[in-house]
Amino acid sequence: MANLEQQQQYLNAKSHLILVKDMHPMSRNIDCEVLVLQKDGDTTITRDGDQINRFLVADRTASILLTVWGEAGEYIQGGDILRITGADARLRKGQLILGTTKTCKIRRVGQDTMAYVEKPNMSEVAFQNHFNNNTSNWSRNEQQQQQQQQQQQQQPYKQSNRIPNNNNRQARGYQNHPYNNNTLNSNSSNHRGGGGSGLGGGRRGQYHDNNRGRGGRYQQGIDNPNYTYLYNTRFLLSFLIQLSSFRSSIFRLYHSTIIGIITATTTITIITMQFECSDSIDDILKRQHHTCQSAENSLILLRKSLLTQTCPPKSRGKLWKLLLRINEISASTYINLIEMGPSDVDEKIRHDTFRTMSTDTDFVENVSEDMLIRLLNAFVWTSGDSYTDIFQHHNPVSYVQGMNVLAAPFLMTMPEMEAFFSYSNFIYNWCPLYVEPTMKGVHCGLRLLDLCLTSLDPVLYGYLLGKNISASTYAFASVMTFSACTPPLSELLQLWDCMFAFGIHLNILFIIAQLALIRSELLKSTSPANLLRTLPPLNADKIINLTVSLCRNLPADLYDKLVRHAYDESVADELGIKPTSANWSDQQNDVNDLPAYMRDALNMSNNKHKRE
Repeated sequence: MANLEQQQQYLNAKSHLILVKDMHPMSRNIDCEVLVLQKDGDTTITRDGDQINRFLVADRTASILLTVWGEAGEYIQGGDILRITGADARLRKGQLILGTTKTCKIRRVGQDTMAYVEKPNMSEVAFQNHFNNNTSNWSRNEQQQQQQQQQQQQQPYKQSNRIPNNNNRQARGYQNHPYNNNTLNSNSSNHRGGGGSGLGGGRRGQYHDNNRGRGGRYQQGIDNPNYTYLYNTRFLLSFLIQLSSFRSSIFRLYHSTIIGIITATTTITIITMQFECSDSIDDILKRQHHTCQSAENSLILLRKSLLTQTCPPKSRGKLWKLLLRINEISASTYINLIEMGPSDVDEKIRHDTFRTMSTDTDFVENVSEDMLIRLLNAFVWTSGDSYTDIFQHHNPVSYVQGMNVLAAPFLMTMPEMEAFFSYSNFIYNWCPLYVEPTMKGVHCGLRLLDLCLTSLDPVLYGYLLGKNISASTYAFASVMTFSACTPPLSELLQLWDCMFAFGIHLNILFIIAQLALIRSELLKSTSPANLLRTLPPLNADKIINLTVSLCRNLPADLYDKLVRHAYDESVADELGIKPTSANWSDQQNDVNDLPAYMRDALNMSNNKHKRE
């Protein structure tokens, strides 16, 4: 019963929203939800010093120009999903424009990554000046209809910013659209409801014209008989799931996302260090693409930029969704998972969530414990068979220790619903072996950390091993949480920017870079374990620079294992990992990697301990 009431409340919350296709001139106090496609022109300053910004926005039915008064327009970006309360619709130079007043409320409720968008024909208004007083319907005689068609053929389309002035351009759109060949319905009425022709169920007149724009377009009479609303039939797809098929077809396998840019070699394709991007990260994120290749080129450029620039916090959510290849965000799916209530591991989740990053002031102020509990319980429910296709997982995953810390950066970076889908994608497709009950991926990461340190800095590795210190002693938490256990959070987010851009395997090298920053102190200390008990605070810039250098010096076969260890179970077999053993790490210190004299010394030490 409670679930039904919650669903009804959710439906009622959106029942008052007006679709763009249903707006008409002189409408007041309009509540709507739209997606920002792009900014239209430069900011205008009025005589009173007020700012006016124009944006091309759309919902699932049509597009329209939005005029925003005040400084709020400076913070609106392409891809933002806006909830607008109290807007007005007006006619201006034959176009219907949605305008905001000083008392209007605009709230950002989400963000679409918009990796690829098709530029739509702009919605506009065409007047119908002839009115037949003898009937209740608006009509147009055939002579006026022919005159308007001739004018449309002779005059080029005037919106040069969005559609080229080229009447010879090959028509775009669905040429077999059922609206293309229809004629005016003279029996239309201006009331809503009931059956009949036209969108929305009302019997409304339609005038179809194939000669304007770039493809099949149509006019549809709305309630107010003074105008007819036009919009491109190719833009009737829901903006919340833009081109999910495009994005999912590029890298269908999760390891392709990692190896697509960084092949299994000893470098991060170090050409990136020789390339300096002149565009800022925000400029790249604002781009709109008309081909798959151009979108991929921008993603490559985005990855390169992250090596030399810091992502602005307000753009990080969009950046992560692009790099994680988030194809779809479904509000109904998340709501259904939440309504399923606490999972069977809810008690275990609550035992961990109350202490998640409790010492970080920014995190505590922005992320509540309830958000963590909801997200983690919802994730546990996704392991059911009914959600296999949605989340593209093959093996069920439950909650294990450390998953609460992994969820924290997502909730800090983006809204809860977007954080849930990004987090689920990250767990299922990027590091599934890290969250197995045996934590096979974590064990592999620790073993690879020792091997990488042996190859990169044998002196430091030998010194630590002589003190009976291995990666499992000091790096277990850092490997398990992808360094999220080390403050500060602001520096961690920068490391994750780079990690999502080039692969999560870089976390192992991040840890080695942290050791390099305190190398001299470790070698001078008689008790290095005390220094390693708590790693020093993160310094993202220094760690990233060192990591790039570390990649250059790793052997190709070792780097290949590093890339695959989070999702490929064969790496554990190659490394001889036995995750069923409780003390596996003590058995995995491969003495064959040491010089002969160190192997003899280690054997003598072990025999001595056995006799004692």
